[in-house]
Amino acid sequence: MGKDQKGETFARSVAVSTREAGSLCKAAYERELLRLQAELVKVQLARSLLDRLRRVATRPWRIMEVCGGQTHTLVRQGIDELLPAGIRMIHGPGCPVCVTPLETLDRAMAIAARP
Repeated sequence: MGKDQKGETFARSVAVSTREAGSLCKAAYERELLRLQAELVKVQLARSLLDRLRRVATRPWRIMEVCGGQTHTLVRQGIDELLPAGIRMIHGPGCPVCVTPLETLDRAMAIAARP
């Protein structure tokens, strides 16, 4: 999903949330409004950061994320697709905890538990 599509999806969700808010009590409506405002701030911050990246990345960048959790978050949030063309994410080897087989961790914990 491109950034324009994500913006349209966000705008539709705001419109739907606003219509649904009429049936909520005032406190719930205010909480929902605050939540939507916080989401908008996040969108504006993300756009600002991406604009800054476009300005400072004057030559190709290759950035390696080391942990699988980083990779998962970047892909799940669509950040990898929003990066400027000159910035390429490289999936790294994974952090030791993420790439170590469970059996090895279990053995290490058993050894550590010995008196």
